[in-house]
Amino acid sequence: MQRFEAFGEEPKSLAAWSRDPRCVVGYTGLRHRVLDYGMAVEAALTAPSPLPGPARDTSRDAAIRRAAEAGRTIAEVARELGLSWNAVRSVARRLGLKFTTRLQRNVKRDAAITARYIAGEPIAALAREFGVDQGLICRIARKGGAPRRLGRHRV
Repeated sequence: MQRFEAFGEEPKSLAAWSRDPRCVVGYTGLRHRVLDYGMAVEAALTAPSPLPGPARDTSRDAAIRRAAEAGRTIAEVARELGLSWNAVRSVARRLGLKFTTRLQRNVKRDAAITARYIAGEPIAALAREFGVDQGLICRIARKGGAPRRLGRHRV
């Protein structure tokens, strides 16, 4: 794999340079500029495209960064911005962002469900209040260490 030096940094592959925030073109454009057209790497990274066409949307990248820092999930951001889940994920990877998962976000909810389950609240009432089905209430409670409840028909 070829490695290229730029900005006085250690040599990196073109794929790695294309993820660098200073790069104004995508990987394919960078590869064409350096390998096919013989441009210097720094110039290829920073020169705007003379051709009209889709440029990297830095406002979209900024919106995705803000959402990740706010603790949103990839699915929520994708719906809000009208993008695919994969588009949001690829931008997040390029920018080195970590999104909150649904499981991480539901830790407080799961702790509350488990505590109220152990306290004896009816499963149906918990399911209605938290907007989930009764089976999920039981799974969350068991995962939280609550003992399994015996139904009326069991002895």
